[in-house]
Amino acid sequence: FYCYELTTIPQLDTSKVTNMNGTFYYCSKLTTIPQLDISKVTDMNNMFSYCSKLEAIHMTNINANLSISASTLFTREALVEIIGNLKAQTSGSKTLTMGSTNLAKLTDEDKAVATGKGWTLA
Repeated sequence: FYCYELTTIPQLDTSKVTNMNGTFYYCSKLTTIPQLDISKVTDMNNMFSYCSKLEAIHMTNINANLSISASTLFTREALVEIIGNLKAQTSGSKTLTMGSTNLAKLTDEDKAVATGKGWTLA
């Protein structure tokens, strides 16, 4: 966190990681997250807080509450990719906080994919 000049990160083995709380907090020039398997991650609070330049997140098996609202630079395609990588919830609901600007880029069908997986979009 607080890596102000970081624009991207290399491919990392995150298959055993459980806590990514604040990992990229205030990495304000970060633009891209590579494909990371985060299937075991249970805490992603503040992971992308103040990451206002994010354009793409290629993480797979997203299974924890996530906020990407700090950046409004995502294209619809990038947002649909994130939704596609949300893990279906069998009990309870998780929240993907996108912010109103990002939500406005999605169609009702796009949103239905997330809600059909048991996710709340905010």
